[in-house]
Amino acid sequence: MMREAVLVFVLCALSLPIAQDCPLPTIAQLEAALPPLLVISDGGQSYSPNVTEGSVRYVCLAQGSMIATYEAIALIATFTPNPGEPEQTRIFDIECSSGTWSGRTGSLDPSPASVVGVPPRTDCYRCREGFGGDTRCRACDSACNSGLMRCTGSGSGDCCLSFAAN
Repeated sequence: MMREAVLVFVLCALSLPIAQDCPLPTIAQLEAALPPLLVISDGGQSYSPNVTEGSVRYVCLAQGSMIATYEAIALIATFTPNPGEPEQTRIFDIECSSGTWSGRTGSLDPSPASVVGVPPRTDCYRCREGFGGDTRCRACDSACNSGLMRCTGSGSGDCCLSFAAN
């Protein structure tokens, strides 16, 4: 009897969906995502960025498959590319892939004034340069961004209530 109970537990645990989306990034995760973006934006030297504590402001948040997880984010952060260098404030995009944040190549730009100090957009299913102008959001076609409903795609019916991986 005990062996069957353990087997049922193991089978149930293995059948649970594994979230591939990410919670909001930590400062360390942002610092890890910045060097490749800096190489493309500012030149081929090596970088060891330091993000200024409290400087991160979200512009676009594309909801993941579970509450408090995200597929992609556009954000503004102030950082020094290397110790002793002047601070820069830039907008850039990061995407979650297999539970890890990485920067979108070519997305490091000066911050547009139109998105400074405004609330982040959450009615989007993609965040990247070229989508939605300054906010970098590809907006959902539906009004499902309220309560527990979040948009998951471009169609008017692409809403998710249960936040299941499928």
